[in-house]
Amino acid sequence: MGRGGRGLRDRAQGRDRGQRGGPPSRRHRLFYSSGQGLAGVVRSETVTSGSLELAGATVHTASAGDLRGVAANPCRRARSDQWIVGSRSQVGVSNQLILTNPGSNPVTVKVEALTAAGKAELGGTGTVVVDSGQSKRVSIDGALRDQPRFALHVTTESGSVAASLQQTSLDGYTPAGVSFVTSSVAARNVTVPGVRIDGGGSAALRIANPNASPATVSVTALTDKGASTLPGGGKVTVEARSVLDLSLAGLPAGNVSFRIAGSADIVAGAEFTVKDGGQADNAWAAAGSARTAGSAVFGPTSATLVAVSKAGLPGSVTATPIDANGKDMPAVKADVNGQASLPMPEGAVAVRYTSTSPMYAGIASTAQVEGGKGVDWVPLGSSDVEETSKHVAVG
Repeated sequence: MGRGGRGLRDRAQGRDRGQRGGPPSRRHRLFYSSGQGLAGVVRSETVTSGSLELAGATVHTASAGDLRGVAANPCRRARSDQWIVGSRSQVGVSNQLILTNPGSNPVTVKVEALTAAGKAELGGTGTVVVDSGQSKRVSIDGALRDQPRFALHVTTESGSVAASLQQTSLDGYTPAGVSFVTSSVAARNVTVPGVRIDGGGSAALRIANPNASPATVSVTALTDKGASTLPGGGKVTVEARSVLDLSLAGLPAGNVSFRIAGSADIVAGAEFTVKDGGQADNAWAAAGSARTAGSAVFGPTSATLVAVSKAGLPGSVTATPIDANGKDMPAVKADVNGQASLPMPEGAVAVRYTSTSPMYAGIASTAQVEGGKGVDWVPLGSSDVEETSKHVAVG
């Protein structure tokens, strides 16, 4: 389960829905909310049929101080190979890699970094041991210095960990944002859903090339009105084992998603900021997998579920918002052929969704804090069945 920052004012919430040999019913549903930050591991019994959905997050909201802003660290399932695409290592920015080991044995974690100048050595920070059932915070600021952009590759040889990166920023003495960077997938074609373009802020798309030779990428921007090639993103070269940022200046305000096609496996994420009343906050969106079901906790914010269909494979999405008491709210539906934005009603703190074809999805949200707005992004997690299933070709 994700863990919030020290000294943050947190709210942890979760919801699960399971079945054992029969259709889901109200007695199988559990919703828990706490005013205190939570950390640890959630385990569930084996499900012999149907699916078990678990979603949770530690939600941080602060109106003042160095940690002013909105940020949710979602509970994630542990993996043995994952990418964290986001942040920078410069004056005023603090980065802590959060690793959680849900297993019964200690896990040795290897952390590698790609930067604008290529692969960077992390020294002693590159190998971390996480004890069973424990979380460990690793500061990477000393290992990475003066890097305007980077991506982290987190792997284990045995066992698995859940990973996220906490970023806090200051512009001199002025708070400049707090966010959690969640894991991205590596593939030749990736999609980053739900990047919020704000007229007073800024945004950038980050692409990392983990290969030993340069990769060529093309970027398509999608809005609810249609798709077009990102200006300057028609054919871009990303050097070997390096990280490139593409400015998103000039795109219309609203929710925008990005399809990135590469000549080899790539990883991607996007940062977006809001500036309101002289105050700023930021969020990082990640490239995930396309799924037909999922759920997320985003807390008491003004949220929008942004769904993106796979190219040439339109479908329909049904999103069921959930209020702070764990009760279902009226469903929101949309046909998706490209991108569709589904605003969540006031009072919703979580959502589960199903779709008729695989969708990429994320939650873009804002909240009023002292001095203006805060902004956040949360990925949609999948059910246990989709998370653990693999397609195997035989013969």
